[in-house]
Amino acid sequence: MELLLWAMVGGPSSLDLHSQKLSILAYDDNLILLANDAAQLQWMLDMMSEVARWIGLCFKVTKCTSLHIDGRLKSRILDSTLTIQG
Repeated sequence: MELLLWAMVGGPSSLDLHSQKLSILAYDDNLILLANDAAQLQWMLDMMSEVARWIGLCFKVTKCTSLHIDGRLKSRILDSTLTIQG
């Protein structure tokens, strides 16, 4: 799991939350990826997929989900198609 976290540190994707740059949150075996747009998030998912394959891990797609919100507009949920591990 640590290699997955390190893969996101210093990457181009991050979310500015109260002057703190965040790109990933982790608890136990759960990961939350944060990005400014769907393209950045897809890049992060591709990077995570590559590292996971390298260390022999596989994401359980049925337990993965995404939420794409336009933070500038209240309650605006956007439709996005993202892929993980191909």
